[in-house]
Amino acid sequence: MFPRKALDLIILSILNDNTEGLSGYSLVMKIKEFFPITNVSPGTIYPKLKKLSDANDIKELEKIYKITDQGKQRLQESTPKIIDDTLSFMPKLYKILIGTLPFNKRMNYMSDIPSCFHFGAGHEYDETIFSKESVCSSNISGSLKHLTAMKEKLEESKIRIQQQADQRLQHIEKRLKAIQQKIDECNKEKEQWTKIPIVEDD
Repeated sequence: MFPRKALDLIILSILNDNTEGLSGYSLVMKIKEFFPITNVSPGTIYPKLKKLSDANDIKELEKIYKITDQGKQRLQESTPKIIDDTLSFMPKLYKILIGTLPFNKRMNYMSDIPSCFHFGAGHEYDETIFSKESVCSSNISGSLKHLTAMKEKLEESKIRIQQQADQRLQHIEKRLKAIQQKIDECNKEKEQWTKIPIVEDD
């Protein structure tokens, strides 16, 4: 289930993207589309909608809900903290839970760590992955197998992260070029403007 404040922002975000408004049922379907594993139901959403409406973050007309200007402002102001809290919490949850898995199963998740997880420059998750189970003097062949698998996973992660970074840089470059093109077009149009002298009445 969503944290209380996160669900508020999810509702506001969906309504912000659907400017024509949504019914309560349609809103539930949209949330389930984005988050299939959640158990969000009308019984969860309608009390939230009433609370958001009472706070003037949304308005309701003929059972259609729309976000208000105040709701848009709340969305912009509150979203950064929710994102920061999530990015701080999820890596910690990952570290705690992955430590309960056998080494071979932990390896299945190493290359799937979201790039938005901030583990710090020291890659704190290594101390969880790199356990006594992976290096055992009484089982040299097993340790060699584990460490080789770890190396392969890290190489895969390295390639994936580099590819993601390259794709993002390419996207940013395209956006910068498009913006610069617009600026150049505006400047050319500005040069063609005809100055109209202003004559003051006597």
